[in-house]
Amino acid sequence: MCVYITMLILLSALISFQTAGCTHSYQVNDCVEGRCEEINGHELCMECKNNGYIPINGYCQKYDSSRYSSCKNADGTGITTQRQCGMCTGSMHLYKGGCYSCGSIYPGSLICRECAEGVCTNCTRGFFENPAASQTADSCIRCDDTTGVAGFVGVAGCLRCYSPNSTHSNVARCHTCKLPTHMPNTMGDTCYKCQLSDCFRCKPRMHARFVALSSI
Repeated sequence: MCVYITMLILLSALISFQTAGCTHSYQVNDCVEGRCEEINGHELCMECKNNGYIPINGYCQKYDSSRYSSCKNADGTGITTQRQCGMCTGSMHLYKGGCYSCGSIYPGSLICRECAEGVCTNCTRGFFENPAASQTADSCIRCDDTTGVAGFVGVAGCLRCYSPNSTHSNVARCHTCKLPTHMPNTMGDTCYKCQLSDCFRCKPRMHARFVALSSI
C-alpha cells in the first residue's frame, strides 16, 4: 500500500508542469508539434501552425487587430504572417510566445494573478517573477525551467520557489522540490535526495540533516 501511495505522490509532482508534444484535439490541428506546454492538465500552445495565427490564452486565434490588439511583434508592429506574439500590452502579459490574461480568467489564471501595462506583477505558485520582465520578456518563469528567460532560470526538480534575492544570482530560490524524497539546499538552487534509506518523504531538522516522516 505504501509503495502504491508513494508512486501516486511522485506522479502528481511530475505532471504539474510538462513541455511535450500536443495531444489535445484543439491543439493537434492548430499548434506546431512539440510546441505545447501542459500546466495542471491544461495544454497551452506556444507557436501556431498557420501564418497569421497567434496564441491567445493558449489557443491559436487568427489575428484581428480589433480583438487581439494586445499581441504585437517585439518591435511594436502589428502581426501579419507571424505565428507568435513578441510583445503583449494592456491587461495581458507575454508567456512563451503567447499573450495571457491575468487574474481570474482561465487559463491565464494558472500563470498570473495581477498584471499592468503588459507585465505580470504577481505570478501564481509554481512560477517566480522575472526580474527582467517587460512587455517583450516573459514576466513569469516556471520554478523548474532551467532554460529560463533573459538569463534568469529555475531549479531542476523544483515545484515552489521565490525570485532570485540579489543582483549576484540569476537562479530562483527553491522552497519545495517536486519529489517528496528531495529537499532544496541552503541556497535553494539545487534539489537533492534525502540520505535516509527507504525514505519517501523527509524534511530538515535542527540537529540532523534529515528526518524521515514516512518509510516504505
